[in-house]
Amino acid sequence: MISARASPGPPPSLSTVVKESPELQKRQDAVLDAISATPQEIGQLYRERRSQYNRPYLKGLARHAILDRPLIRTTDNRVIAPIPHLVGARTFDYLANLCKDSGDTIGQKLTSAVELHAKYLLSKTPGLRSIVQESDLKRHFNGQCCDLVYEHDDGIVPVEIKCTTEGSRVPSADILRSSTATGEICKGILQLRCISRAIEDGTFVPIGITANTTACKILITLSEIPFANTQWYYENVLNPRLADIAPDEPRFERMRDCVIISLRDFEKMICYIISEKYSVSNFISRYTGEDYSAVGEIGTYLESITSQIGLPYPNFIRETGHAFIESVRNDWDELRIDR
Repeated sequence: MISARASPGPPPSLSTVVKESPELQKRQDAVLDAISATPQEIGQLYRERRSQYNRPYLKGLARHAILDRPLIRTTDNRVIAPIPHLVGARTFDYLANLCKDSGDTIGQKLTSAVELHAKYLLSKTPGLRSIVQESDLKRHFNGQCCDLVYEHDDGIVPVEIKCTTEGSRVPSADILRSSTATGEICKGILQLRCISRAIEDGTFVPIGITANTTACKILITLSEIPFANTQWYYENVLNPRLADIAPDEPRFERMRDCVIISLRDFEKMICYIISEKYSVSNFISRYTGEDYSAVGEIGTYLESITSQIGLPYPNFIRETGHAFIESVRNDWDELRIDR
């Protein structure tokens, strides 16, 4: 754990004690070694970079070593972060490179983490019967699979997760149609469609999925996608992109193929379902049955209905948070980095 604070006096000692996990200690030390250096090492690296420029007036273009090694180690085992924001950025770069070395991308690791989070949230909902993961689905089906198949008392809900976000400032149809996020959403809907057909064919009866139809389908994105559940988005963005990706596939149908929801709104939806004792499919049916022009995107709809009841966090979220804080407090000596 790394935190930055400003206080008088010398920086505190560098403490990286992990009481129960030598492997975790080793990984943490590797990250610290990769993003830290002594003043002498920083100076030497900067001089080497400057020497690569033959003309004196170009030497100022050399990238300063502190940008790559934002932690400065002192001789008495202390550490200083002159630019604290760089610590997180360089740590992320290091972890991204580790992912590349392992054959995965940072996006794949993030998707796996979000999948586990979504599975945990769904496991706390009323009427749960089972949650089947992609790895289990692939043992019985060779086609495109979604990340989770969630079964509860009111039916089956396939769930696909795409850790994508729409970054365009002016989300016109042309820009959205060509964006990476739209391509990922199209692929996700195709996966949901494919798995729904397999469920209808009885493909997954051997693993306990006996229903022959799906109650609804959900596609979770990392952040909210503008206009994602509108007829305009389907007609002007998704279906034209679908024609490029899979021209033989039938056109997407709004709300019938899936509901697109951000991770944050998905969390809020689960909290509301638990609080009000809804089922997932009943809530989705309630939203899709509303006039979009009156309720807006699902995030806006959730905001309007939860503001009326003062939505509390369910106990399992509060208890999990407390348990995590206690584990951190018990297992770690916090590493503080002073300016």
